[in-house]
Amino acid sequence: ADELLFEEVRIGKESIVEATIVGNEVIVEREAEVEKIIGSKVVVEREAEVEYIEGEEVTIGREAEVMEVKYTKELKADPSAYIGKSEKISTLSRELPRRGQI
Repeated sequence: ADELLFEEVRIGKESIVEATIVGNEVIVEREAEVEKIIGSKVVVEREAEVEYIEGEEVTIGREAEVMEVKYTKELKADPSAYIGKSEKISTLSRELPRRGQI
């Protein structure tokens, strides 16, 4: 899959992204669908769907669906969110873009 690099990115509501998004701050707005995210701060808003997330701090909103989450620092999820599986890991699988590098 294609890899898209961002400093900060907001996936608009009801968007569909069939790619890997890499960024320091990634926000998936409500009812959007994303294949894969690797980021420092990842926020999944309500009713959004993500296949795979790898992040330092991950927040998952109401009725959002995430098949797999790996996180290094913190995972916060609304009780109504669906998470297929979650795992705390020591480091992300790739380096994130540094500020000013993109």
